[in-house]
Order: sequence, then structure tokens, then C-alpha cells
Amino acid sequence: MKRLFFISTVYLASVGQVLAEPPSLHFIENKGQWSKDFGFKKSLGNGEVFFGKNKLLFYLADLGKLSHPPHVDDNQYRNEHHHSHERVDHDSYTFTFEEALHPECVEGKGKRQTKINYLNGDDPKYWFSNVPTFESILYGNIYEGVDAVFSQKNGLLKYDFYVAPLACPEQIQLGYDDVEDVSLQEGKLVVSSEVGYVQELEPYAYQVIDGRVVTIPCNYILKDNRVHFDFPEGYESQYTLVIDPILIFSTYSGSTYDNWGNTATFDSLGNLYSGGMVTTNNGGTGFPTTPNAYQNSFGGGEWDAAILKYDSAGSNLLYATYLGGTGNEIPQSLVVNGSGELLILGTTSSANFPVTNGSIFQGGTNIQPLGGVDFFSGTDIFVAKLSADGSQLLASTYLGGSQNDGVNFISGQLNAASSGKQESPIARNYGDQLRGDIFADSADNVYIASNSLSSDFLESENVLN
Repeated sequence: MKRLFFISTVYLASVGQVLAEPPSLHFIENKGQWSKDFGFKKSLGNGEVFFGKNKLLFYLADLGKLSHPPHVDDNQYRNEHHHSHERVDHDSYTFTFEEALHPECVEGKGKRQTKINYLNGDDPKYWFSNVPTFESILYGNIYEGVDAVFSQKNGLLKYDFYVAPLACPEQIQLGYDDVEDVSLQEGKLVVSSEVGYVQELEPYAYQVIDGRVVTIPCNYILKDNRVHFDFPEGYESQYTLVIDPILIFSTYSGSTYDNWGNTATFDSLGNLYSGGMVTTNNGGTGFPTTPNAYQNSFGGGEWDAAILKYDSAGSNLLYATYLGGTGNEIPQSLVVNGSGELLILGTTSSANFPVTNGSIFQGGTNIQPLGGVDFFSGTDIFVAKLSADGSQLLASTYLGGSQNDGVNFISGQLNAASSGKQESPIARNYGDQLRGDIFADSADNVYIASNSLSSDFLESENVLN
């Protein structure tokens, strides 16, 4: 039997945070969950890109203002807002392989272990499970003797053209439609839309000749929103030529649904864990849980905790799960015990948060410790333990009395900017307003540090078995 120890009114500031957003390392195959015009999708930090036969659709959002659910078939909404002079919530543009052949194949390459579940609504015909993901997408023979490959490098989307010996790179023409502007700036291609801009870095081209990589000078040529490549010093046509641009989306904000990062940790094997809060409000498509995860569906309310585990290389998502009830949840701290099980300390307003020991939600008064996150029924602390594979909730308990527990938005100096609320001195640290900490010793005893306003906080021997 492992004991849970509570230490009241101890504040520990976070030293870092990891965004608990859906994995953007993957190209996801379309199994019916999107328009049939697109075979694959990739999530970006600011939106999504859909891959069709001879074109890509970039759907980009400013989620600070998003009020309309993004949907690749919603042409009317896009057309109405694209030409508006008002600032819009999102925008899209099309990247087209001009005058291309129908590619011999558009297929995913490098199948990954991670699979995605889409459980939309209560009709099973719209549920799609075990959707495969890939490292890259191949457009085979998109032009005569030319393949295009989309992949990711250092977190950035990139594409490569592979021009076979004696094939003609002048065939490659790229069109940019429904954009505000396309321009060349210091050798970079800049595509401007109503929610920001995308940079395509100066193209890098090379050939491998006699086992040696030879850099080939290469430039963009732009005319009427159409781009092709120029090689001012020529190249050896009897060898394969590779053209390698990289796209940067850093000027955009948000993701395909709102998410905040709160905490992260690692285990003795180097596996990485991320804890954050996610919502399906504002047009979100749902957190991409993995098969056999403990909780595949959004619990309700506005925010659920979201927990992810990656391998030591950060390249394979081992599990991703929701954790929450019909109120709001925020994870504050994570730690892995000696058995490889993840312990989670957090705050909840759900009377039906999944507990294993029969404990009851006490709650408190309405409080909003984070902007846009309301705890209408007050807050209790929760401590939960997930199995090493993320498929089972091994133990879970409420901790709290009749007032709010597990929040730091109290005491300290009065701040007039916060409508008269009393703030903790660390309440302005992003992601730390509800900060607590959790620790497991070598005997797997569990210690937590958080805050309680409840004079009737029960100092009972709550046990995580």
C-alpha cells in the first residue's frame, strides 16, 4: 500500500513547459474523415495542410479570433471572408503543381507506429479508428522524370523535387492562388495571406557526383504568382538533381484547436511526457488520442487534461489520452514512479472526474484562475496514476474540502487590473497559475505540494494503490 502525502501552501515555480498539442510530426492518411479530394493531412502549428492529387490546400488560422469551424469543403465561407478588408479569423490558399501530369502515385512513405482515432459525434459511421500516419508523402512522376516528396525537417515542412538524369527541371511550375500577395524578398519566397505570411527559404539544390555532394546555385523566378527554378551556373544533366525548399510558418499563432501546455517530465528510459489542457471549442477537431488509450473521448465542459508520452527520440507517440469529466481539468505536474507509471497532479471542477477510491468532489466557489477557464463549481485537487502504456487508470482520487483547492490565484497584493481579485505573486507566470508539484520516492510513496483554501481539508490517508 502506497501512501499519498499532502503538503499545504507550498508553491513551486515551473522551470519549463511543453505544449500538449497534437503531434505534428505525422502525415495522416484520409480514411474518410475528410473530403475525398485530399489523400493526406498534416497539422501545422497554425492550421492544417491537405494534400490532393496535383495541389495542396493550406488552411491557416489566427485562433485568438477563431469563431468559425475550419472545414476544407467550406468554400462559401472562405470566399466571403477572403476578400473582406476586415481582419479575419482564418484564411486559406492553394499550392498547385501547374501543368503537371497526373502523378503515378500519391502515397505515404515511412509508416509510423502512431495511429490516430477520429470519433466525431455519436454516429459510429463517422468514427475512424487506427488511421495510419507516415513520415513523408511521395508524388511519383508529378512531372516527366520528376518526383516530389513532402517531409519534415527540424519541425519545419519541406518539399524536395528529385529530377532524374536528362529530365527537365523547367517543367516544374508552382502556382499560388487565393493569396494576398506573393513576393521575393532577399531570395526568399513570401506568401502573404490575411492572417499572416509563409516564407519559403532560398532553395537549396545539389547533385551527388562521384560520391560527393555538389551544391548547385538555384533561385526562384516569380511571375504572376507562378514560380519556377533557375540554375544560373547550370548543372550536370546526366546526374539526379535535388531541389530542396523549406517552409516557415512561425509568423502564425495557435493550432487546429486551442491548447495550452502546463507541465512535462521524463522517465529513466528517456521517454518524454507532456501534460496540457485541450478544448474542442472554437472549431476544434478533437485531440488525436491513440488506440487503447485510457480515455478516447472529450469529457465535456470546456477543457480536459491531455497527456502524451513520446519515445526517447521524440519521434514516436507512444500514447495520447484525455483525462477529465464534464467540468474543466488542468494538469499541474507529472512524475514517473519506479514502475514506469505516470502520476498526475491537477485541478478539476468535475463532479464525475474518474476516481478509483470512492472519493467525492467537494468544490468551492466560482473562480477563473486562467483567462477563459471557468471553474463554476469551484476546484478540487486530483491525483491520478496511469499505466505505463496509457491504457489504464490504475488509481485516482480527489483531494479537497468545501473551498477551492489547488489554485494559486489568492493572497498576495491587490491588482486592480484583475477586477479586484487577489493574486499570488507567481500568478502571472504563464501556465503556473494553478501550479503544484508531485514527487514519488524510491518506495513509490507519493508527495504533493499545492494550495488549499479549505479549513476542512481532510487530512486523510488517501491511497493510490
